[in-house]
Amino acid sequence: MQNPFKYNKFYHYYLAWDNLVSVTNKFLDYGCGKGEFISKLKNKVKYIYGFDVDPEKIKIVKTKYPFVKLRIIKVKDKLPYSDNFFNSVSMFHVLEHVDSEKQAINEIYRVLKPNGVLYLASPYKGMFAWADTANLRYRFPKIHKWFLELIHSKEEYERRFVNKDGIGLYGDCTASRTWHHHYTEKEVNKLLAKKFKIENFYKFSLFHPFLLVLFNVCDYIFGKKSKLIEKIIWYDNMIKANDNSYNMLVVAKKI
Repeated sequence: MQNPFKYNKFYHYYLAWDNLVSVTNKFLDYGCGKGEFISKLKNKVKYIYGFDVDPEKIKIVKTKYPFVKLRIIKVKDKLPYSDNFFNSVSMFHVLEHVDSEKQAINEIYRVLKPNGVLYLASPYKGMFAWADTANLRYRFPKIHKWFLELIHSKEEYERRFVNKDGIGLYGDCTASRTWHHHYTEKEVNKLLAKKFKIENFYKFSLFHPFLLVLFNVCDYIFGKKSKLIEKIIWYDNMIKANDNSYNMLVVAKKI
């Protein structure tokens, strides 16, 4: 089956797809967002589950992908699934947004079946981790507010960063977060120790933060996403910069 994520700027989707066994029974996307990944799993997974803390995103997934079994949960809630329920769980760029990484991993461990697989993607602490624009909100909050109101609106800034209707988020991170964290391999090993055996540790991309800014600026100016820049981001993901990399995907099996 052809990988549907070729040339997608989210290279971890491509890698996770290739690592999925031919047919998976029950799959959970932890923090499914708007369903970009799980929407493509229909012919590879029997039962697809997803949850998110943002009801607006869940509404979008429900409308577009009715075959996905969806739940809305609050930030600090336990997962609403029984022990040993899933064959696979993906957690794509969510770990650095949660209140407690340890609690999140413990919950994933609980709901995974023995030998179940975790697909974990997060920013890697490489050469250009300092260029992560997500940290503008923490380093330069006034500039961040001005910029968001400029490209969106004051109302949109208020909705995302002031009034979250009890969801418990500041933007896309829990309110207690003070940094958009980039992880080292040592940190990941420690977090997964005694619960998971790491089978693959992919480190990739080098110039991602700069290319992503260019991609978003073009989207704002021209009102559409640039296929050319997205393809350049794809080829940047082909750079295996090892410990200088900007992103990572970890494939780990429950012990």
